[in-house]
Amino acid sequence: MRVLVISLFAEWAVPLAMELEVAQNHLDAGDDVELLGCDSSIGRCRANTDGSKGQCNICGCIRTEAIELLSKPIRVHRISDFVRDSDIAGERSSIERLHGRASFKVYEVDGMDIGWGAISTAIDCFRDPFLEATGANDVARTQCEAAVKMGRAVTRFLATQKGFDRAYIFNGRWATSRAAFRACRQAGLDVMTYERGCSAYKYMLFENSMPHSREYWKKAINEAWEVASEEQRDVGRQFFEERRAGKEVSWISFTKDQEKNKLPDGWDAKRRNITIFNSSEDEFSGIDASWEWPFFAKQSDEIQRVVEDMARIDPQARVYLRMHPNLKNVDNADTRAYQAIAADNFVLIPPADAVSTYDLIEAAACVLTFGSTVGAEATYWRRPSVLAGPALYEDLDVAYVARSHEQLMDLITQELEPKPVENAIKYGYYSRTFGVDYRHYRSTGLYTGDFKGVDLSKIGRDPIERRARQMADHLGLRKGVSARALVASLIFFGNAALAPLYLFPAGRRWLRNRGKLS
Repeated sequence: MRVLVISLFAEWAVPLAMELEVAQNHLDAGDDVELLGCDSSIGRCRANTDGSKGQCNICGCIRTEAIELLSKPIRVHRISDFVRDSDIAGERSSIERLHGRASFKVYEVDGMDIGWGAISTAIDCFRDPFLEATGANDVARTQCEAAVKMGRAVTRFLATQKGFDRAYIFNGRWATSRAAFRACRQAGLDVMTYERGCSAYKYMLFENSMPHSREYWKKAINEAWEVASEEQRDVGRQFFEERRAGKEVSWISFTKDQEKNKLPDGWDAKRRNITIFNSSEDEFSGIDASWEWPFFAKQSDEIQRVVEDMARIDPQARVYLRMHPNLKNVDNADTRAYQAIAADNFVLIPPADAVSTYDLIEAAACVLTFGSTVGAEATYWRRPSVLAGPALYEDLDVAYVARSHEQLMDLITQELEPKPVENAIKYGYYSRTFGVDYRHYRSTGLYTGDFKGVDLSKIGRDPIERRARQMADHLGLRKGVSARALVASLIFFGNAALAPLYLFPAGRRWLRNRGKLS
């Protein structure tokens, strides 16, 4: 098999680890592995939205050193060899006219959804799903330019370098990675996107799909649960128990600092208490139209409407909004709108408040969510759960799904029976087990780890070595003995005693492990 790894975010240790892992596994299987690496020719990416040449150089140096950790040399291609000045010239005027989420959503080039990738990247940067923050549209436009370059460069590369059986790309939702993903698919190439698995010790591969496909998750969850054993049920229960305990397994725990048995001041158990858990939209609102809200434009608009209607339907009821802890320090139109809701029947619980999410769930007459995992957790803890937005568990009968505002109000004002706990456990089982075990990478944290004993956060960052590599590259010496000899001689002037060790792979590993090469 001949495989291609498209490397775009080498500066981030975990995506880099996944690239090295899949490359090494294919080498172990006797396959041919080649790498197409991003460089400053694209101009921007999610990791470098400012287009800093220095940051591009660091990323490139990290990638170069990281590849040397593989068991055998692989062929490396550079994006800059396939970018043309004309790639963006014809699109620049169209891109300059883009402003606002609606215009970016429909911007396509060569059949690729370039605008959606730009939206996703800008949302990540500004924590603003509607691109209303100052500078958000500027970043989205520069990401469109980078994505056009990337898409056309990858298309050109695959037209000249034929014969690949599969490509690997990290995540796939950001501007440049999405363009690379689309270009590979248009060329008829099978693509595996990769992301974190259920824990820091696993990674996940998604065949011809981005990691955010609800259909993909539904199929995978059902297949994993075809013959459910009691052991599987125990693992599914473990998922929910660990989240309640604040254990960080796959990602940061947003509840570990909350106080157990703490409810909001003035909580009256005699009233009908509706607890709303909103979601932070950073990841999913930039995927595609299938992830947009079904019957409202903004969560804040719908929550305002729920509060108003509940005051009319049941004046004694109370509506509590637990703002997602991930919205701490986020200032956008939605967060300001929540703070502006003024009603006697409404209580806002700020993101950093110590009130317990799980005590809120258990004390509520009904839990209303907008896509967060809390919707499945409520069912596990045997509370009625209503879902008002897209979620990975949407089609698993984990929650009552509202398809209109009227249906939502009808649901939250009824005395609902909780959905079957078994359905939540099924979702929990897959959420606790999905992914492939690392064989060569060892995680030391959510963002750190080592590959074959080398700490990935320390490679490629030594300024002397980086300048030496850049000089060798400018002279056209990118690999082989001549390149290593030139780099070693240049390093000599910065660290004479250690320079000879750089000539040999074992010497470079020795230097890195002792902090002599960072």
